[in-house]
Amino acid sequence: MKLVKQPITVPTTFSITAEAEEARNEVALRGMAVKVVTSGEQNEVAGSVVRDIRAYVKSVEAMRVTLTKPLLEGQRLLKALSDDHCAPLAAEQQRIERLAVDFAKAEARRVAEEERKRHEAYMAAEQARLDAERRAREAAELAAEMDTKRSAKAAEKLEAVAVAAEAKVQEIIAAPMPEVARSRGQQTRRELRVEVTDIRALAAARPDLVKMEPNLVGIKATLVPESPNMPPGLKLWWEDKVVFSSSRHF
Repeated sequence: MKLVKQPITVPTTFSITAEAEEARNEVALRGMAVKVVTSGEQNEVAGSVVRDIRAYVKSVEAMRVTLTKPLLEGQRLLKALSDDHCAPLAAEQQRIERLAVDFAKAEARRVAEEERKRHEAYMAAEQARLDAERRAREAAELAAEMDTKRSAKAAEKLEAVAVAAEAKVQEIIAAPMPEVARSRGQQTRRELRVEVTDIRALAAARPDLVKMEPNLVGIKATLVPESPNMPPGLKLWWEDKVVFSSSRHF
């Protein structure tokens, strides 16, 4: 399926220009020439090289941002285009899924009710079987004692009733179990939803469920190693760092 009318072409590979290679190598060679810094003159040279390296890297990054801006903008436009194109389908999908969820709930209730009725029918049939077998057994014992055709015939009838009751029990057992109706590939899952109503209470009760991160911006903005009443669990110190301001532009 073709989605966009306009052709979209991006090179499979990118290469650095000879001009950029030459400029980078020139700065790199100057940096390799700095072996030690043991005098003011050497320190000045080192600072000049560092400034030039920073300026070159900064210029390369600026060019990269400039070159990738159309690509990122194109990506944004394509994303917005595809989202807008699929928006009606997404809305319909959500609507139909809500209907399917309602149906699945109704089906679950139906199956639960049928299982309840099935269990009740089995219990009633089983009790009827036990009662019929008891009556048939008692009639057979009475027929044996009385030894008359009438008592024997009555015993046979009760035995037939007992057999029918057993058949009814087996019929209920053999009947297919009620099942939830599903479409091909359909599954019903329960998804856990979470809402934190009190983060402090949760952290106090279950600290393993809360992610704690220091606010480095706030710490550096409000505290220094010499600050009185340093909060517990925090250590601050000064660390020297040499910084060369940039002066050269590429």
